[in-house]
Amino acid sequence: MLYRFLSSLKTSVYVLVFLCILFLIGTIFPQGENIDDYIEAGGKYITIVRALDFLDIFMSPLFIAATFLLLINLALCLYDRLKIYLKIKRRPMDFQALKQHAKVITFNKAFQATPAIGIGAQDLQTGDYYTLSSKSRTGFTITFYNSSDTAISRTFDYVAKGYGREVT
Repeated sequence: MLYRFLSSLKTSVYVLVFLCILFLIGTIFPQGENIDDYIEAGGKYITIVRALDFLDIFMSPLFIAATFLLLINLALCLYDRLKIYLKIKRRPMDFQALKQHAKVITFNKAFQATPAIGIGAQDLQTGDYYTLSSKSRTGFTITFYNSSDTAISRTFDYVAKGYGREVT
């Protein structure tokens, strides 16, 4: 649960928004000033400024903790994406199986929602086209046709881009 929270993209966004708020506070309040000089100059909200260390916000424990959380979050996000990328790079392609007429593609791991699918077809002749059917979180079916609507065999590449994966 903690790992999932720390490696989430949502966490990155929340931490970045929080850091932006701290940056905004750092621009509003004079940094490096003494609290007594701030009070003398007519500063307001002294209890909050003193408690949250707004006059030295970039060295405050709050800012350092938020920066450290962002660092951990980005490292875990990178690790998760790198694992997936390396797994895809090592998987051999079965090119002979891709040359059948109607080809059913099943993803190794199901997506959380139906992904967007991009097709790169090779050796197409004038009038050739393809249809995608049975698109789902787990795969799709592709069929190539020639100009006279006869199913034909073609080689193709595909990219499935979606969000998340099914957790079982």
